[in-house]
Amino acid sequence: MSKWIVDWSVLINGEDISQDLRPYLMNISATDKAGFSSDGCSLALDDRAGQIKLPSAGHKLIVKLEGQKIFEGITDRPDSSGSRSGGQKLAIKAKGFDERSKVKQPLFFHKDDATLEGFMKVAAKKAGFEIKVDPAFKEIFRDYWPANGESFLALGQRYAKEHNGAFKIRDKVAVLLPLGAANGLPVIKCTRPGNIISWRIKPRDLKRVFSGGSARYVDREKGEVVEVKRPYKADEIEDTALNAIRSTASDEKQALEQIKARESQGQREKASGTITIDLAPNAQAEGLCQVEGIKTGIDGTYRIESRTHKASRGSGATTALSLKDPQDGAGKREGKKAATPSPEPAPKPSGDGLNRNGRTGTQQ
Repeated sequence: MSKWIVDWSVLINGEDISQDLRPYLMNISATDKAGFSSDGCSLALDDRAGQIKLPSAGHKLIVKLEGQKIFEGITDRPDSSGSRSGGQKLAIKAKGFDERSKVKQPLFFHKDDATLEGFMKVAAKKAGFEIKVDPAFKEIFRDYWPANGESFLALGQRYAKEHNGAFKIRDKVAVLLPLGAANGLPVIKCTRPGNIISWRIKPRDLKRVFSGGSARYVDREKGEVVEVKRPYKADEIEDTALNAIRSTASDEKQALEQIKARESQGQREKASGTITIDLAPNAQAEGLCQVEGIKTGIDGTYRIESRTHKASRGSGATTALSLKDPQDGAGKREGKKAATPSPEPAPKPSGDGLNRNGRTGTQQ
């Protein structure tokens, strides 16, 4: 049996069970994604003898690679798979929060003349959670906030999408914050030659490029629907192409907030790609990734949309990064090279066969 060459540890409810798992654990996969997708982890166990006891759901799982925590969440029900010739496997899966909680329970309430933070705190309390709202979002004010059968999870996802933010739940604490903001996360350097294993990067995607945005709102005084338009700061196309928002906002302020969110979303979506490197346990979603050594236009800084750590018995470990938001030269075309000047023709010899330097015309 091949041995692990990567240091790992698994804790269940605070108890280290690494030694008990060592004969059975085949591989580890842990994913952290920005936006409003939950963190995920999967442990694949060799269960060919059928001796592994089925673990219960709802346990707190912590996984570490090379001494660094790469996942913390709540276990789900195990998944058994196999075939006649392929043996039998047991997968222990986990998410960032307990799906058996009230996180998906429909809520029916409303709040008048309140901020987004105040509304979401009420929703979180009803579902049995706490929430931290970033200062960039907490003062967003509306005269009416409804929860008409939407769950706490659905509300957080909706407002995160509306304002180009991230909504994440880990254990009993939720966070709502803007995407692309300064966050102090470690910067991951990807170099070639160096730690890059493979890559596939498209630094500019014109399908998501717009020159401006438009949104509609209800003007209550006039009793009509009004459309507002705003140009984007980064204009990369000559023709006017507006990113029109289909839903109707309640007032002009909300309509302008939606246009601003779509502009930042468009900037983020200008690049797409993946890069696989040697294991980088400190890589996290929303951190920055610096790519160097590939070529001009590809090299630069990107935002990490998601990261997946994979470790296998006998095969080492890798980190796969999904990239967005090109910066620092990423996607910029190389400027035109200066034309090499052609040499000037040699001067013709004078009538006496001598040049000014005293040499004959044949002694150039």
